[in-house]
Amino acid sequence: MKTAQGVLWTSTDIRKAAAIWQRDFADHHGDGDGPWGAQGEVFAKIARATRKTVDSVAARFNRHGPSFSAGARGGPSEQAYAELERRSAAKDRRDLTASVLGDPPPGYSALDKRRGGHGPRL
Repeated sequence: MKTAQGVLWTSTDIRKAAAIWQRDFADHHGDGDGPWGAQGEVFAKIARATRKTVDSVAARFNRHGPSFSAGARGGPSEQAYAELERRSAAKDRRDLTASVLGDPPPGYSALDKRRGGHGPRL
C-alpha cells in the first residue's frame, strides 16, 4: 500500500526498524555517522526485515530519525503548543521597554523561575 509520501509503514515495521537500528548501529557507533558504509548496511538489513526498499528506509530515517517514528520529529506535541500559547499570552503583558529590549515575558525569566516555580506567575 502506498501513501502520498511513499510506502506505508506499519507500527510493526517502525518498531522493527528502530530495534535493528539500535542493535546494529547505535549500540556500536552511537548517534554519529559511524564508519563509511555502516548506515547503508543497516538500512539494507532493515529493508529486508520490513520488506521495504533501501531508499524507502533511508528516506524514513532522514525524515524521522533513528526512531523511524513520526513522534520523534513529527512536529510539536500538544504540550509544546500549550506552552507556546501561554508564552504568547504572557508576551502581551510586557511593557514597551521590555519588548524593545527583548526581555522575557513575565514569569519566564531565570529570576522568576528561581523565586517560585517553573511556570509564569499570573
